[in-house]
Amino acid sequence: MQMYTQNGTDGWENQINKIEERCDFTSLLKQEQKNKVVLNQYNHVKQQKSSTLLIKDNLYKNLKMVCRQHCLNLNSILQFSWHKILNIYGNSQHTVIGTIVPNIGTFPSIVDHDMDSLIIDAIKHIQDRMNEMIRQSTVDFSLPMKERVTHNLFDWLFAYKDNSILQSEIEGKEKSIDYETKYTVEKFDYPLVVIAYESVETECITIVQKYPGELFESQTIDNILGVANEILSQIVDNPVSQISDLHLSPKKQLQMIEEWNDTATDFPELNTTTTLHELFEEQVEKSSDKIAVVYENVQLTYRELNESANQLARYLRSICYIHPDDLIALLLDKSELMIISILSVWKSGAAYIPIDPSYPDERIQFILQDTKAKVIITNKKYLTRLESYSMIKIDVDSIRSIINGHNKTNMSPMCSCTNLAYIIYTSGTTGKPKSVLVEHKSVISFRNDVIRRYFSTDHNENSPQAILFFSSYVFDMSIEQIALSILNSNKLIILSNGFTIDEHFYDYLNENQVTYFSLTPSQLQQVDLRNLEHLKSLLVIGEPLTEIAFKNIRKQYSGKLINAYGITETTVYNTVSIYENDMKYKNSIGSPLSNTKGFVLNKNLNMLPVHAIGELYLTGDCISRGYLNRPELTAERFLPNPFQTEEEKKEGKNARIYKTGDLVRWLPDGELEYLGRNDLQVKIRGLRIELGEIESVLSSYQGVARSIVLAKEHKKKNIDTEATKYLVGYYVSDDDIDESVIKQYMQRKLPDYMIPNRLIRIEKVPVTINGKLDTKALPELDFSLDETNYCAPRNELEVKLCEIWSDILGIEKVGITDDFFRLGGDSIASLQIVGRVRQDQNLNISVKDIFLLKTIDNIYDKKLKDQLIQSNNDSQRLNGIQSKNSSEEIALSPIQEYLLKRRSFSLHRYNQHVVFRIPRFDKNQFKKCLAKLVSSHDVFRIRFKKHSDGKYYQYYLPNLDSEEINLVQLKNSPSTVCNSPTELNDLFIKTTDIENQPLYMVGYSYEYEDNASVKVWIFMHELIADLTSCRIIIDDLQQLYISSNVDRTSCDKHWSNALKQNKNGTGTREMESWHSLLSDNIHIYNESLVAKQASNYDVTETEITLSEETTKVLFNDCNKVYNTQIEHLLLTALGYTLCDEITSLRENYVMFECSARDFSNNLDMNRSIGMFRTIYPVRLQLADEDVCHSIINVKEHVKQVPNKGPGFSAVPSNENDDLPRILFNYMGEFKNKKNTNHNEEDWHLLDVRPDNL
Repeated sequence: MQMYTQNGTDGWENQINKIEERCDFTSLLKQEQKNKVVLNQYNHVKQQKSSTLLIKDNLYKNLKMVCRQHCLNLNSILQFSWHKILNIYGNSQHTVIGTIVPNIGTFPSIVDHDMDSLIIDAIKHIQDRMNEMIRQSTVDFSLPMKERVTHNLFDWLFAYKDNSILQSEIEGKEKSIDYETKYTVEKFDYPLVVIAYESVETECITIVQKYPGELFESQTIDNILGVANEILSQIVDNPVSQISDLHLSPKKQLQMIEEWNDTATDFPELNTTTTLHELFEEQVEKSSDKIAVVYENVQLTYRELNESANQLARYLRSICYIHPDDLIALLLDKSELMIISILSVWKSGAAYIPIDPSYPDERIQFILQDTKAKVIITNKKYLTRLESYSMIKIDVDSIRSIINGHNKTNMSPMCSCTNLAYIIYTSGTTGKPKSVLVEHKSVISFRNDVIRRYFSTDHNENSPQAILFFSSYVFDMSIEQIALSILNSNKLIILSNGFTIDEHFYDYLNENQVTYFSLTPSQLQQVDLRNLEHLKSLLVIGEPLTEIAFKNIRKQYSGKLINAYGITETTVYNTVSIYENDMKYKNSIGSPLSNTKGFVLNKNLNMLPVHAIGELYLTGDCISRGYLNRPELTAERFLPNPFQTEEEKKEGKNARIYKTGDLVRWLPDGELEYLGRNDLQVKIRGLRIELGEIESVLSSYQGVARSIVLAKEHKKKNIDTEATKYLVGYYVSDDDIDESVIKQYMQRKLPDYMIPNRLIRIEKVPVTINGKLDTKALPELDFSLDETNYCAPRNELEVKLCEIWSDILGIEKVGITDDFFRLGGDSIASLQIVGRVRQDQNLNISVKDIFLLKTIDNIYDKKLKDQLIQSNNDSQRLNGIQSKNSSEEIALSPIQEYLLKRRSFSLHRYNQHVVFRIPRFDKNQFKKCLAKLVSSHDVFRIRFKKHSDGKYYQYYLPNLDSEEINLVQLKNSPSTVCNSPTELNDLFIKTTDIENQPLYMVGYSYEYEDNASVKVWIFMHELIADLTSCRIIIDDLQQLYISSNVDRTSCDKHWSNALKQNKNGTGTREMESWHSLLSDNIHIYNESLVAKQASNYDVTETEITLSEETTKVLFNDCNKVYNTQIEHLLLTALGYTLCDEITSLRENYVMFECSARDFSNNLDMNRSIGMFRTIYPVRLQLADEDVCHSIINVKEHVKQVPNKGPGFSAVPSNENDDLPRILFNYMGEFKNKKNTNHNEEDWHLLDVRPDNL
């Protein structure tokens, strides 16, 4: 063991953060808390509970003697024991305990577990380091420390008060100080705290384990204390033994595990010493005229199937001398001929090798050479692929002519139950497949259990079963389907190779009354169980059954559900958990089958206690012979059984144990919980994670039907470093979902290190021919830049930051809106970036800033910009850099398309303006500021042109002369002159040309003869800017007027591209909702408007102004009552107005125009100028009850619109005649900034007005 000492909090924190593994006690939590609590971050104990262990009598005396003999103290022995407990239950070789030393402080005790060390040496090491730490260190690791790290510094807190201190505090007749009470008075924020103290007079050590009752069962804590007692007992027995020799399970638990493994079963009613084909022949005797197999229109009775198999078996023996354990290859499509071939191989005395015709030739070649098969049975169409092989080839499609004339009766047995039945190839770690050798007796033992478990042994006509032959025959689930059907007098329903899950699939299964269906969870995602009329039993295997999958199944199917676990090497499957009636989900793979034992062991093959995570080892009749031609691998995975009993040795049973490579733990009820592969454990940023937990959260997001999370490695380009691990999530959904929205949801449920770097939508989950997830078919994550979303740096500093990110992340080109984690960033890279920014730019950012802000533009705007201004007002790095190559065509936004289509929309007039007052006006200064503003915002360079088809497009004018600004002075006049918008528009209309002239105009007029103050009008064409932009223009002009600096922005193109991408990705559900909205009711509504307009020609414009008091009530009070926004209230009022005054309809419609500046999370639009609005139809449904319900109706309809409606632009043929003819536009709140300094020089906003369109 090793223990670290270092002065200073930072040093300790660095030591702990370097630990690659941290203890994970999730397996100890209550079932309902497992996906809800991150134990290391749990700071608020609600139900404080405790359990107590008393060390007394001989154990106490012997511990004291060990202390005297080896110069140890009890504190060190107890600490060693608790480190060992953390090692056992936390499944980590590195443990950290916070050791509380009275009157001094709390110190981290860090131990690296070396199993080869002596127990006594490890204890001395802890004692020496603790003494040294107390002498040298003055650091107190208390609550302030926890605020500085993302997960708690300690895995467990340990407090001990030694005998000398306790003795000095004994007063009078008191036997001991209530040390436990003293420590409970203090506020422990850590969920797991151990308090230990020695009572001198009673010769006893009291160990109190405090824990939150809301998270842990009392039995779990009692089991932990039982293990502690067992470890202390073994220290007393032999302190100089190796740590690896420690027995970690108390006798009580060992006895309990032994009872769970008491699965030995004799089957008097079922034959256990015969062969598989003899079992089939027994079924033929019982059920000769029953249907045995069905393939499409072909049906064979048990007699017909048996006779054909007998004839083919005799033919095989006639053309080739066959010994037991000889191998015959099958290269077949699914049909009744496949079953005939399998039975005939068994009857001939050989074993079969299933080969999938979809395998590439190279794999087929490897299998045939590896097995040295004498014969291959294949379909006629595959014979040409086998021309180069010298083996005997049998065309199964010509079977009738081949076997004609051969005897149909059963043959004498040619092999025994210990001979091979089949070999199945599985993937190998070396890239070459490995073949598993399975004997008849293993399959028979499996068959006998599952028949007894699933079906009655009374095979009468009242309970017929139809088993679906769903699996590929190269997957050993095909053996289960054969065993339950033709080896049990049931019917096997065969699917063709190229079946698709459609109406024909369901019709076929229902016509044949399929009652039993076994498949993988991935395959199950494609099946609608509600369409299966006769299904009685459903089994899932091959992948973990998650709670999400379980709930999805129960929505469609309420019958018997079986969750099975197994591997090819141990014959099909070995544990089952059966759900019947209304049983709730539990994360369990059940208990072992008959004549099968399971052991949960550590790396030293020591049995682990209940709740502790270890590797599953199996023994019993299920164990296969091993691997073909792989003796080293067989010896590595099939080990001598260290737990074989004397009785088993006498009977020759269970001599070997198989190392599964799967992590499990015993549950208190004797079932096993599956936790994943031992060789595929995932650690991100030094912390172990469970991919299943992330998948559960991702799948719980609304609209996500299925998810997969994988850990992958990314090798950075141009950097000579090791690959870094990252997480990628794949999800299936009907519609595209914004990745950032899902991540925000996941961040509310998972720690930061468990959030996938990227989320990718897939159409369906790819599966292999075995029905398991095909990870190779999932799209690879490309960390290179997506040019379509590239956003260039806005200034010199951002150029430097992009270069730093490029160097460290190994990405050739980085944009300012590129997400740090999507580019492959991790905690190490963030530290490097922090250092480079400080070194190269003399600026300070933190790792937390990078993790929270994620993009360069956010880091610049929210962290670095203020530092620059405060430090040296570095204009060079603050000023914008000129964008290049900006003259290309820019796609029109949906609202631009809408406005250009409207017949009433005037192209050649300014549609909106703002008016403000400048108290002291300097014409030349203002003109310079305006010129700089125009050059700082690309929107002023926008022009429009027509295509040959008459449709407009927009582009940037490449060169804009800053002197040619559109500034006009009005004649000097009293302030009442030229206030009319109509008058002003008439004045400026001749200069407006969207193809050739600027689409903005600034006019000013002196208010008084002293030429001091002026009114300024800013007119903007609605095609290029919204009213919010007008307000930004005023702010920018004022900033330039004062400080001569302003940020250069050009986000309109990127915003337009984001809208276009959203349009292209609009899903079917959203499209259906828009089509549903554009119903015939809109035509009725529009007709009522036309009729009203025809009868009221004199009504052209109505203006209503609400009082200040009413406005305040709407903004401040009504919104709180109804939990609405102001536009919901205004829309409801409009609905009532339309109903009462115009249409007389309770259901009205408007085109709703609203701001969409926050549409794209990757763009900061707060200071951008442009037309950043969307438009879409809204239904105003008035309720029959009252106004309250109407407000709720309108609010809910508006809130359900995805991303404020840009997807509406994807609806085809949304011409103006199909849309509501009333436009509603809420422009937002405009008011002057508070003049806190009472500065008379401040500019004052006078009016904001959108003119009539």
